Amino acid sequence: MKNYALKTPIIQNFDMKYYVHNNEDIIKPLIFPPHLHDELEIYFLIEGDVSFMVEQNLYKLNSGDIIITKPNEIHNCILNSSTVHKHFCFWFDISCDFLFKSFTEHEFGKDNLIRLEENAKKEILSICNKIHESSIKEDKQGEFIYSSQLIYLLSKKVYYAKQTVIPSNLQKILDYINQNFVEIESIDSLANMFFISRSTLCRLFSNYLHTSPKLYLETKRLANSRKLLKYGKSVFDACIESGFPDYSNYIRLFKKRFGITPKQYKDSN
Repeated sequence: MKNYALKTPIIQNFDMKYYVHNNEDIIKPLIFPPHLHDELEIYFLIEGDVSFMVEQNLYKLNSGDIIITKPNEIHNCILNSSTVHKHFCFWFDISCDFLFKSFTEHEFGKDNLIRLEENAKKEILSICNKIHESSIKEDKQGEFIYSSQLIYLLSKKVYYAKQTVIPSNLQKILDYINQNFVEIESIDSLANMFFISRSTLCRLFSNYLHTSPKLYLETKRLANSRKLLKYGKSVFDACIESGFPDYSNYIRLFKKRFGITPKQYKDSN
């Protein structure tokens, strides 16, 4: 019988944060601003009239649905009507590749929705509640065990087909932005390229994505600049190569959005 030695630790880095909202308060229709994270985000809807935008796709969620966004994917939650909003939201450091690889292999803005069978919904909810109970008890071992179980179970689920209500003309515009955000000179030039007025373009973004084309374009550029900074580019190069025409404005936008300067972000990675 052979003996096997473990040469490297299985868990090299495991960091999890979470948020839970589970009360009966009715919240008025609300659009959370588009944003992004350095971590993997797992959003689990328990109850509510909710849609979720990820990059160029808009998903209408059912209770028990899960949205997974990987680092730097633009996303935001939308409360469509006055509703309760019961949910869990988890953020995981993805440095531990063997745990999170299956969650980060998808293309940006694709395959973000997991739709579960009823039994699986109950199982996932039970695990989420156990994570919360462990946290209240300051049981770090329990938090680790149950959050690892959550990751394991979700990694075995098949991503659900894209579900979007975005019209084809807006989809074409979003596809163009995603491929050419560095070169786009202005929102007016973008509207002209697709033979529509600026007001029509803004209305399309507002009606379907609940944001503006300016904010969407800025967020795409900021996401790209963060990726470049993480890979060792200088702040100036990250600014220029992401399409920002004004260096000072780039630093201001970055700090306003993320709370730190590009230099501080670069030095932290």
